[in-house]
Amino acid sequence: RKTNQISKVKKNRFVKNWKLTSHLLVTELNSGNFINPLRCSSIADQLYKKWKRQQIFLLVIFLFVFIFILFGNNIVFKPENSFKFLLCLVSIFLFNLLNLYSLLTKEMLCERNEFFSFVYVDSLSFIRPLSLIALASLLIHYQSLEDIQFTYQQFGAIVENVKQGEYWRLFSGVFVHSGLKHWFLNFSLLFMIYPMLNVNLGIKSIVILICGALFSHISYFLLQIAGLHDGELLLGISGGFFSVLASLTTLSFCCRHLYPDRFFIVTASLSILFLFLGKAINPKVSMIAHISGYIFGIIAILLILKIRREETNFFKFKN
Repeated sequence: RKTNQISKVKKNRFVKNWKLTSHLLVTELNSGNFINPLRCSSIADQLYKKWKRQQIFLLVIFLFVFIFILFGNNIVFKPENSFKFLLCLVSIFLFNLLNLYSLLTKEMLCERNEFFSFVYVDSLSFIRPLSLIALASLLIHYQSLEDIQFTYQQFGAIVENVKQGEYWRLFSGVFVHSGLKHWFLNFSLLFMIYPMLNVNLGIKSIVILICGALFSHISYFLLQIAGLHDGELLLGISGGFFSVLASLTTLSFCCRHLYPDRFFIVTASLSILFLFLGKAINPKVSMIAHISGYIFGIIAILLILKIRREETNFFKFKN
């Protein structure tokens, strides 16, 4: 009982500022303190060197596979699939390279670990609104899991139907997906990224998610009317995901004291990775919706920072 009380006190301090854990060293077990092995001087160097070797090993593997596909005369992959695989490989390679660059010291790695520990250990309170949205999206499909086409014909953002005055489809289309795989992929990525934004923005994060997804659907519809693309249907909340990712990238760049050192490099590389990876895996993915959602996320966070100028020191970036 005493240990639980200590843990509760530590957790409350932890919630106020995740960087407080940087002052906690390795302590005896069941003390309620946060324990990070990288804070233990006797093993920190070994752990960091091991992690660094693993990252370099991954980079070498990606580079070897890239060269094999590029000069292997398409032994394994067909010509039409080789480009897609190379694009995926290059995106992942660049992400790992930038991630390694952003963690040049064991202190940086330790700080990153402590931030993730706080975000995901205490993420239950952050993801409740997101869980409700995921459940609502899933319930739309429960009567027609065997006939997904019926679902998006009833609720999807079909351009021709919207032109006829069914503007509500621009909103309902956010919660409709092309199948359970599409639904699972979108919300898996959201559950990974969303808590990192919510920890500093709170309820504003869910507003950015919904409004960003709606903005991407509206942009898709207006650009189709303008003749810039010939798409007929848009489904899913992926535009909102890119709004959240853009907001996280912008916030971690403008207010670097809120996140671990060089964290914006990771989020920026993730943005590039997901933008190109999605298109490479599925050509039907709408880059217009993703990019418009990303633009909305940048604008939204800049407006929030402008309103909260005194709190975030918007014009004073931390080196």
